[in-house]
Formats: sequence, C-alpha cells, structure tokens
Amino acid sequence: MIGEKNTPFKICSDYLKDRTILKVPKFGMVAFGIWRIKLPYSLNVRTMYFLYSAFVHCYVLLLIISMILWVVHTFKQENRSDEINNKLITNSFYIVGIVVVLIKAIFCEKKSIQQTISFVEEKEKALIIAKNTEIFKTHFKQTRLYETVNALLVIFHLGLLAFMLWDNSIARSEVDRWNKIHNTSSRLPVIYELYIPKMNPAKHEMLIVFLGYFGGVLIILLSTCTLIIMGLILFIPTLEIALQIELRKPHSTDYEMKNLVRQHRQLIWFVENLNNSVKYMILLEYITISINAALSAFQILKTDSFLERFGILCYFSYFISYVFVLGYSANEVRKQSEAIAYAIYESPWYDQSQKVKTALLIMMARAQKPLLITRGPFGEMSIQSSLTVLKATYTYVTLMTQKYHIK
Repeated sequence: MIGEKNTPFKICSDYLKDRTILKVPKFGMVAFGIWRIKLPYSLNVRTMYFLYSAFVHCYVLLLIISMILWVVHTFKQENRSDEINNKLITNSFYIVGIVVVLIKAIFCEKKSIQQTISFVEEKEKALIIAKNTEIFKTHFKQTRLYETVNALLVIFHLGLLAFMLWDNSIARSEVDRWNKIHNTSSRLPVIYELYIPKMNPAKHEMLIVFLGYFGGVLIILLSTCTLIIMGLILFIPTLEIALQIELRKPHSTDYEMKNLVRQHRQLIWFVENLNNSVKYMILLEYITISINAALSAFQILKTDSFLERFGILCYFSYFISYVFVLGYSANEVRKQSEAIAYAIYESPWYDQSQKVKTALLIMMARAQKPLLITRGPFGEMSIQSSLTVLKATYTYVTLMTQKYHIK
C-alpha cells in the first residue's frame, strides 16, 4: 500500500506550494518596489519599503532621461562619425526597451491588476484543497511553461549584459592602448551613454559606468516582474479545465451543480476583467516587440563583433519566443472555454432537477461564446497575431537596411 507521503496528491501539493505560477514575477515586483498589496510587516518596514520604491523608480526615470538627453545632445552635433551614428542607434534601442518595460511596470501597479493577482493566489490555494491530480497536472504544465519563459528572460538579459560587459572591456582596452601609443586622451567607451548637465564625462567616468551597470541590474528585475501579465493569462486554462473536470463528475445535490454554474460566471468575470485591464498593454507589447525585434536584427546585421552579435541574437530569440507563448496562451483560453460546453453535455445533467437543467442549458449557451484575450481594438490575440509581429519585424528591418545601405 502506498503511504500518504508518496501519493500523487502529496507530490503535487508540495510542488505547488513551492512553485506557484506568479512566484517569479511577484519576487521581481517586490524587489523593484512595485508590490502594492499590503505587506505583512510593521509600519516602519512598510515605510522603508515605500522610500526604497520611490528611490528605484526615480533612479530608472533619471537613467532614461539622461540617455535621452545624450541622444538629443549628440544628434545636434554636425559631422558625426559612423561610430557616433552607431552609438545613437544603439542608445535609442536601449531607450525604447527600458521605457516600455517601465511603462509595463507602472501598469502592473494598477488596482485592477493587484486584485487579479490576489484572485489567482486564492485560486491556487483552492487547488490544494481540491485534491484533484488531473487539475494539478494541468497547472504544472502551465507553470512549467511560464517558468521556462521567465528563465529565458533572465538568461537572455544576463547573457546580453555579460556580452555587453565583455565587449565593452575589450573596446576600453583598445582605446586605452591607442591613447598610450599616440599620447591622446580619447574617452573610454561605456555601456550606456549618459548625458548629465555640468558633469565632465572624462572626470566622472567611473560614476557613469557605475550608474549604467546598476541600472542594468534594475532593468533585469523590472523585466522579470512585468511578465505578470503572461502568468495571469496562462492561469486561465487551469481554471477552465478544472471546471470541465468538475462538470463531468457525478454530483448528488443541486447545490453542487449550482456552485459550478457560479464558478463559470466567476470565470467569465475574471477573463473579461483581466482582458479589459491588459488589452491595451498587450497592444503595446505587440508594437514594441516588433520594434525591439527589428532593432535587434538590425544591430546583428550592422555589428562586426561576434560577442555583441551573439548577445543580441539571444535577446532577439527571447522576443520571438515571448510573443509566440503569448499567442499560445491566448489560443488555450479560447479553446478551453469552448470545451466547457462539451463538458456540460458529457456531465450527468439528466440526473439533476429541472431548475438545474435550465441553469446548465443557459451555461452551455453562454459557453458557445468563447472567452478571448484581445489586442486593444484590433481583435483577438492568437498565434496568427504573433505571426504579424514577425511580418512587421521583417518590414522594419528591410526599411532600415535600405536606408543605411546594409547588405
């Protein structure tokens, strides 16, 4: 006989306690200072957290402003060299990425998103109480997929940062050697070009380097926490499949079946509320992913550095993977919502009272209208919409290569 410690439910329960679907983005939100759900600590700790949050937000905002000022200041210069033009493109690429990530982070502070996060955490706790191995397996599948995307994000960001540091150190050593041979004082290159008024970059070089490196670490944390939107979408099929499983089971009382009808209404509310909260953010995701992927591809084409090319290729791969996982998750939401109608048909509805039969009939009619995640006013999000991102990326890259005559 199998002991309790070896039962499938015990294994699944332990797994779920340690690896909830929102664990990684929740850590990122807390670390970056955008966790607005009340922390279970004293007033002094919450006050310190608020001050820390304000510092992090201001730091990233000032980093973006200084990068934009450098681009504006440099763009006004006449007779720019090819190297300076390349730096302008590179810095613009960084600015677009950081601004979008910051917008998404601020968006995650919305009250509606915080309420949705609390709802998902409550439902995950309910999965443990349900003691249904089949539901656990579904949740594991979604959680593993989400963890993989999170891991890719961290790996690609760290990889890009590492390649940038390595390539920058090689460039700095070459400029330093040139300065010694020719007795010049050319400025050593840095990762993020910053413009701080009334500050001499040559005299405060180490400060600028530190500000850029520290900003890079914060941006990685910020990027991780903004994946909360994908986690919320990936959790929807778990709720839909759990409802299908419960519908197919025999129920002895009308109350149990009525409770499933209420769960379906709650599921519809959850999806519609989530979609209304994130649809314009998803539209922004699709637009900026197209631009970032195009800028990444353009950087790969124009750079001669193998390290930089490989690092940016990893970053490009992440963008493509991310947009297709978004499309897949939206497809699953639609597919599983439509499958609820079949689950009602396969349920023992004929054993229920006339009142419950009527409620199930209404529920089946409602399930004929699939639940959707949309891209603002531009229709449903799906794998097909992910392909449009690739088409847009190809168009942008073609335009940029023609303008700059890159083969």
